Amino acid sequence: MATAHHRKKQPEEVRAALLRAAARLMVERGPQAATLDAVARAAGVSKGGLLHHFPGKQALFEALSEDLMNRFAARVAASDSRGPEPRGAAARAYLRATAAMIGEPSDMELWRGLLMAEIAEPEARSSWRDWAAEQVRLDRSDGAADPTALLICRLASDGLWLADMLGLYAIDPAVRTAVVQRLERLTDVPPPDQASPDQKSPEQESPGQELPDQEPPP
Repeated sequence: MATAHHRKKQPEEVRAALLRAAARLMVERGPQAATLDAVARAAGVSKGGLLHHFPGKQALFEALSEDLMNRFAARVAASDSRGPEPRGAAARAYLRATAAMIGEPSDMELWRGLLMAEIAEPEARSSWRDWAAEQVRLDRSDGAADPTALLICRLASDGLWLADMLGLYAIDPAVRTAVVQRLERLTDVPPPDQASPDQKSPEQESPGQELPDQEPPP
């Protein structure tokens, strides 16, 4: 006798579907549209099923933030190859992890949703602030590197990621590679009082190291 079989979704699948639905609603209609009822409908889950995972809207936003932060932190850890030259390793790992995830469509919707949530709900930023503060402490404890150069590298990494996420500048892949390579050189700058007279800063590039020509966006 044939029996219809319906596989019940696993809890982690339901949770992931809810987070993606919330992110999609925030991007398409704004954070205020991501009500619990709307998120449950968009994910094809009952409201009771949603409340089983997230007791409220704030918990949903915080879970989206925490999930993405943990995944990104794992990327940074995987990119942190200190090798024989540890100077600037933490900032260099951050740059490489950021550059590697640029343009991944599977995650872009989640990141856009998180950006919207953090604009609307400042409390959702707390875990990111704590993690970022720890990263800056790592840079400041790196006595062999210039902490200002490392901070510039991190800020530029964030800007590159944001520009790609919002579709700004239409950066050519060759130009992006050149930008990342130049930012990597920032992580190898010693403190001002340790720099040798013949050591060039990234601003003192020779003509052969100029960035490729970049067409302006249409």
